[in-house]
Amino acid sequence: MFDRFWRRRGPAFNVDDVLPFVHVPPGEKPIVLEALDVSVVVTGMFAETTQTMVFRNPNRRALEGQLSFPLPDNGVVCGYAIDVDGELVDGVVVAKQEARKILEAEIRKGVDPGLVEQVQGNLYRTRIYPLPPGGTRTVRLTYVSDLVVEDTGAGYHLPLAHAKSVERVSLRVEVKKGEVTPVMSGGVGNLTLAQLRDGFVAEARLPRGTTCDDLVVRLPDLPRHLRVVERSGPDTFFAISSAVPDAVGAWTPKRVALVWDASGSRTDVERDLQLVTALVDAWTQLVVDVRVLRHTLDPEVRSFAGRADRDALVGYLRGLPRDGGTGLAGLDLATLPHEHAEACLVFSDGLNTLRRGVPGTARVPVIALSSAATGDPAYLRHLATQIGRASWR
Repeated sequence: MFDRFWRRRGPAFNVDDVLPFVHVPPGEKPIVLEALDVSVVVTGMFAETTQTMVFRNPNRRALEGQLSFPLPDNGVVCGYAIDVDGELVDGVVVAKQEARKILEAEIRKGVDPGLVEQVQGNLYRTRIYPLPPGGTRTVRLTYVSDLVVEDTGAGYHLPLAHAKSVERVSLRVEVKKGEVTPVMSGGVGNLTLAQLRDGFVAEARLPRGTTCDDLVVRLPDLPRHLRVVERSGPDTFFAISSAVPDAVGAWTPKRVALVWDASGSRTDVERDLQLVTALVDAWTQLVVDVRVLRHTLDPEVRSFAGRADRDALVGYLRGLPRDGGTGLAGLDLATLPHEHAEACLVFSDGLNTLRRGVPGTARVPVIALSSAATGDPAYLRHLATQIGRASWR
């Protein structure tokens, strides 16, 4: 039994998705994703996603690959398996240091173990060895994630555009029966959810070359209290998700500080720039004081006043060179460029690459923003909730 509280966040589903990718030594042909089986089960405000991936090595020698994959915001790995002698063998969850010791011991025995580890933020990695010449290896990954909440609805987003280049693709989506009727969009063709016993199900097998859109499952017009009950043998489980009333009215700030992460990990900032544009269009008299963050926070402050300076502000941010590390731990959020700043906007992926730690408590609301799928949402959330403001994505 547990209570979950959800708060409005947005915009939903508006992120750059980074797909699973196998890194191999330089000079080798890329590893091919030959088959993909995806199973999604939505229960209440959670989704469990299982992806079974078959990778083929087109090279003439055995390789060691590193499979990197991002999870959704708040996603947690709960299952991992890799094929051994033709059968998928499930892994177990252990502490990181213990896992490393086990891995090294198994390698010394001549065994080829698998290991999934959280690299940073929501980016995970697993070792695949050996990838036999001309042969295949199979990896199965299961993770649980929160649905993304927007206004009075919630939704699940699954990147599928890459399925067009995969030889064999199968897809199954199940939504456990709840208090609202789910709506599905995207995916492939006329794929729709059909009512089946205690829920809704959609299934498809996609031939190579089938054009796919990202799959979105929405739960519209949710009640304020969402109740879910499941039974397993003699046991009964239930969850109650409650909407937190939005007590914050319309806010029109006159001046804000903007910290812009221009480190090398921020490879695509166009959606962040679209948000900056929209904010200035909405707050026409807003003064924005910009400071640039890389390995340290640049002492220079550039100020832009209102809609008249909108294009200059966006042009300045777009033209900043993106290089170096990220020193978020060195931010001094208590010291702002101007004494009348009403909030601090931090545009960053949250990947604090240089040192551990977090900035001290701010004296104004901190709003952390990121449009990147790969990052550290937990770190950004910590920055944003120091004085009660939620991060937006």
